[in-house]
Amino acid sequence: MRDTLPQTCRRKFRRTPLAIAMASAISLAVLPGILLAEPEQDTNGPTDVAEPDIRLQELMNEYRNLEERHAHLEEELERAESEREALEERLADSESERETLEARVSEVQQQRLQAEEALAATTSEAVQARAELDDVHAQRQSLESERDSLQQELMEVRDELEASEQARQTLESDIASMEERADSLETELAEVRTERDERDAELAEVRAERDERDAELAEVRTERDERDAELAEVRTERDERDAELAEVRAERDERDAELAEVRAERDERDAELAEVRTERDERDAELAEVRAERDEREAELAEVRAERAERDAELAEVRTERDERDAELAEVRAERDERDVELAEARSERDVLYRDTVTPLQAEVERLRSLLPSAEGGELDLDSARQAASEQAARLRTAHETLRRGRSDADDPQAEYEAMVADLHREQSLVTRVQGGTLYTLQSGETLGDVARRYYGDANRWPAIYQANQHVIENPDRVVPGLTVILP
Repeated sequence: MRDTLPQTCRRKFRRTPLAIAMASAISLAVLPGILLAEPEQDTNGPTDVAEPDIRLQELMNEYRNLEERHAHLEEELERAESEREALEERLADSESERETLEARVSEVQQQRLQAEEALAATTSEAVQARAELDDVHAQRQSLESERDSLQQELMEVRDELEASEQARQTLESDIASMEERADSLETELAEVRTERDERDAELAEVRAERDERDAELAEVRTERDERDAELAEVRTERDERDAELAEVRAERDERDAELAEVRAERDERDAELAEVRTERDERDAELAEVRAERDEREAELAEVRAERAERDAELAEVRTERDERDAELAEVRAERDERDVELAEARSERDVLYRDTVTPLQAEVERLRSLLPSAEGGELDLDSARQAASEQAARLRTAHETLRRGRSDADDPQAEYEAMVADLHREQSLVTRVQGGTLYTLQSGETLGDVARRYYGDANRWPAIYQANQHVIENPDRVVPGLTVILP
């Protein structure tokens, strides 16, 4: 028994710190009593009866300690499972946010396609306008040629003026008519040039809006890539937690197996104790015989005492081995403390990463969500969007009045005015996200009737435009250039 128990402890209790502690406790509680049992039975019988009970009590205490440790491990396992569930919930939230962002990316791509279609239509109109302008240039050249011919004829008529006064008057009337026609053609040419400039400005605005949409699409794609990277990190952390949970469960199973072994060993000790008691009774009977033959047994007693000395030496060796196990247990506990410190640092780094990465992204998602209508999962409503556009339109009217009077204190009043025009365009685009419609920016000198004639073919339909833009137009007869209106 003395030789086999330490070897068993060496094989089985190297697995975990708890196993080493259990081995040391059982060795300290059982081995000394077993080694000293026989000598003490020979010298003092009643003491032998009490010592197995004491050892049994010590074993029971160790068993209770093991049960407490097992309960503690169960609590740690429950906490680990709670953390895993929290991580799974967080992963589900991240996937939901990613789906929202992907939906927004699809929407932005759709808007970009619409903008490209509008740009293509505008480009086609510009090409058509250029063709019309070329026709006007050709007509002008023809008229100029005709005017030169008329001037030549005028010279000839002047040479013949003395011959016929009546013919002169007729020719002067024809010349005046020709000059009026030339002036009319010059006026028409100026109007065509003005319309061409307006089309060029509108084309520039469409191109600028396309560039803005492309930039916004690039930002959304970058944000989607960041969310995918964060999702990969969260999944990696979940896998690590699952692996750690599996290790904890495996360790719990090992503890249960070791506890079963300890219980089996306790039963063996109980059986051995019963055998010792039986042997004690037999020894009592033998003691009666020994007392009758005391003289003969004195020599044998000396031998027994010598054997006890040998056992004492063996006990000293066992105690030395116990000290070595204690040192090993101290090292294992130190290693466990180091692992606990590393785990605390890892959790701290995880919290810092969540605070520095996930929290700002959540704030950015909330900000972007506030710019989406409720039908698309956002918080933007029609009244708040119109209110923001109305306030920006009021600032634009004030800036136009200041710029018109030349009283602006800004370094570049025109640039400031153009920035306000862009802000109003952005606010009106949010209104169209909710109620629909097409955006148009009024040019200098342009009225609602001009816009209705251009887009509807009927200038009398301007009240429909005014009705859809009452939140940005105070007086339909006085609109400022740069005002963005919604065409229903």
